[in-house]
Amino acid sequence: MMLTSKKPKSSRAPTGQKSDSAARMEKFCVAYFAKANATEAAMKAGYTARSAQSTGSRLLSTDMVKSRLQELARVHASSQVATAQERREYLTQVLRDQLKDIATGGKELDFIRTPIPVAERTRAAVELAKMDGDYAPIKLDIKVTEYARSWLEDLFTVLEEFLPPENVGEIAARVRRFDP
Repeated sequence: MMLTSKKPKSSRAPTGQKSDSAARMEKFCVAYFAKANATEAAMKAGYTARSAQSTGSRLLSTDMVKSRLQELARVHASSQVATAQERREYLTQVLRDQLKDIATGGKELDFIRTPIPVAERTRAAVELAKMDGDYAPIKLDIKVTEYARSWLEDLFTVLEEFLPPENVGEIAARVRRFDP
């Protein structure tokens, strides 16, 4: 490291602006996030080619850079996932047959209109209904009352009068047992 007799400039940035080192660190983070190469990212952030490798390695070990890279990854991941509103808009376009297909026509792309099959439009309507809760699952809570239990017991008693006991036992075995 070369020592100089000059005093370093003040590292305080004007109000509302990042200091030179903070701005360089931000450039480094964005460049590293794009390419995952610390040396190239350091050079893009304005560090010299001579010191880029060591500077990039040093910056990657700092908590501020690690934190910023995690934040960039979170933002990138969330921007890659369609929101509920975007999915609704797309499904509505399918339902209303408003989408255009793309076909290549030489050097330029030509947009051609092909109708969306009715089955696809119906599926879009069903998905929209599910998203809006129109097809919420129905939960039934069925409990066997004492009356129903005694009625079933009476039924088996009557069956025993008309059928041989082994047939009644076979029927009873085939009926699912449950405990309300």
